[in-house]
Amino acid sequence: MPTLLKNQGAKSRNPQILQGNESNVYINKNEYFFYSNNPEALYSQHMADNGKYLNCATVSGNGQIYTWHSNQTGQSIKNCILIYNPNSYAVQVKVTNYGLTDDATQTHSDADAWESYYNGQNTSVTVAAGGFANLFLRTIGNNHHFGIVARANIVRSGTSTSASVTLYDLAYFTNSGSANSGNTSGEASGGSASGGSAAAGHKESLIIGTDTDINNLDLQKQQDQINNIILKNTHQTLVFFNNGSSGDVRFDPCLATSWEFIDDTHIEMKLRDDVYFNDGAQTPMTAEDVKFTLDMAMDNMVASVLAGYVGCTVKDEHTIEIEIEKYNNEFVQSLASLPLAIQSKKAYDDGVEDPFYIGTGPYKFDEWVEGEYCRLVKVEDYWGNHIPAGENLAPGVAEILEFRPYIEASSRVMALQAGEIDVCVNPPINELQYLEEDKNITVYEQTGTRLFYFAFNVEKAPWDNQTLRQAVACAIDRNAVLEAAVYGKGTPQTTILNRGLWGFYDEMEGFDYDVERAKALMAEAGYPDGGITTTLSYATGTPYEQIATIIQANLADIGITVTLEPMETATLKSACVDGSQELFLWRWNEDSKVDFVYRDLFYTGSGSNYHHYGDAKADEMIDIVATEKDADKRLEAAQELQTYLVDACPQVPLYIANLVVAYNKDLQGQYFYGGGNHDWRHAYIAQ
Repeated sequence: MPTLLKNQGAKSRNPQILQGNESNVYINKNEYFFYSNNPEALYSQHMADNGKYLNCATVSGNGQIYTWHSNQTGQSIKNCILIYNPNSYAVQVKVTNYGLTDDATQTHSDADAWESYYNGQNTSVTVAAGGFANLFLRTIGNNHHFGIVARANIVRSGTSTSASVTLYDLAYFTNSGSANSGNTSGEASGGSASGGSAAAGHKESLIIGTDTDINNLDLQKQQDQINNIILKNTHQTLVFFNNGSSGDVRFDPCLATSWEFIDDTHIEMKLRDDVYFNDGAQTPMTAEDVKFTLDMAMDNMVASVLAGYVGCTVKDEHTIEIEIEKYNNEFVQSLASLPLAIQSKKAYDDGVEDPFYIGTGPYKFDEWVEGEYCRLVKVEDYWGNHIPAGENLAPGVAEILEFRPYIEASSRVMALQAGEIDVCVNPPINELQYLEEDKNITVYEQTGTRLFYFAFNVEKAPWDNQTLRQAVACAIDRNAVLEAAVYGKGTPQTTILNRGLWGFYDEMEGFDYDVERAKALMAEAGYPDGGITTTLSYATGTPYEQIATIIQANLADIGITVTLEPMETATLKSACVDGSQELFLWRWNEDSKVDFVYRDLFYTGSGSNYHHYGDAKADEMIDIVATEKDADKRLEAAQELQTYLVDACPQVPLYIANLVVAYNKDLQGQYFYGGGNHDWRHAYIAQ
């Protein structure tokens, strides 16, 4: 436990200061500068003494914390702010301004340099519910005193909604001006998603209980969320989707460091020059691997993700030039799709068994027993071991990541309560009360992005009748569906686009629950007395069975008799692809790219167009949204397209489900996505 020392009346705003390691403490005019590599212990000691030791500020939305420091020629001070998140949800803290002042009133005239600094580059950190994080800032100056004002923007993670955190003023002083002198174990872990340090102790394994079984880990031969969640740990893409954690910029460099449109149909990308594959031989990743991966994708089921791709030219070892058919607003964003993660050309050329297992990520495959578990192990010689914790490409923490499917929801809950798993994905809503009462478990909830919908096979009569489809839409009570499916934990929706995506528009008239209007439309469609018998297909289990039961009763009110047909997800998917289904329930999650909704679900001939809907006008509008450069015209086209598709009614959007996850209270470092594409690369159970 660090030692607490009193301030002797100097200008420091801290009434009392905590001294860390003796070798790292500089004393000038009785001011102490310190850094804690155990923020939880520091906070506990601060609170045990009635909150007297640390300068602190509770900040909501936008706020600041002031500190006072002095230093001498050739010495460098790294300021560190301890963040405590008292909320039941994760928050994102981003430094928006960091400057020097003289006695906190004037800009210091002779300050040599200052910079916002979080692990060397970033100025943003995610803090888990109830968690801590260290946020580093750095100043460099000569022989003067200066104050430091750090201003931060705080929002609920994954949203733009303001949140509150408490900021505590710390400082880490290095006598030689070097960032690595003294005790630096905390710096390597500062700003991790959960706060604290992996070196402070963590459980060897992190075990995630999933609600879906893994089915295919060959990247380009699958597009299922559960597979991609696992592949995200072992493979890396050219571009990374940050879910808005970097503000308005939603896509960051990953294996590509930069990209530029040379003209409308050519994109030049620069690649990292320090990446190698986890193949035991540290085979470098080069532009040849990128070309190989993208070319191979065009011969696999993920070809639609690369719509418009013509080819790739290797300019040099770390530069590629991609050619596309025509300008596309979202082509670069497509490269963030996990099935397009870069694979090793050499592994395929050498005839390695299952070469798709070889990636560049911080974890690698160990064992997959279908139906039981998929185990990953941390890569000890990971190419990114030098990257500080808290950054996207940083190394993993837990030595083992294991994913175990528990299809039956109650079994998943019992496994969490028994300590057999650390995370329970999508716990049943009716059991949340018991989980919330368990002091060892945290229940986390946030707005989701996954859209559940009811749909028609429009190639099969009578569902080729648009007016009849509209009648059915008016007969469905979305609020009743939402209550039955998830106990109201979600948002009813009119439009076909996932919430959070660019251009989301839900203001069209649509088809609200109105039985009388439904009956009038039935008559207009040629069925005044109903008399229709049909089948509704859906995946077994929650929430589809609850949704199906409500819709069956709703449609009976307008003379449509519905036979319910539950089946395994794989069987349902096959039926939807070959068009043997009549009515069906499905869900779609997309949080990064609108074309993955419009083109995949509604474009003529798309493999995911389970409605078998084909409309030349809709296709044209989808292409306009993809290619229009004028921002205002593109937004107008997107709203027009959504209105058109809602009216065409190949599907009836039902609701966006809230994200709910239950987990061991000591879980740290995780990043939750509203649609369930969670990031476990830096997660661990603290001990």
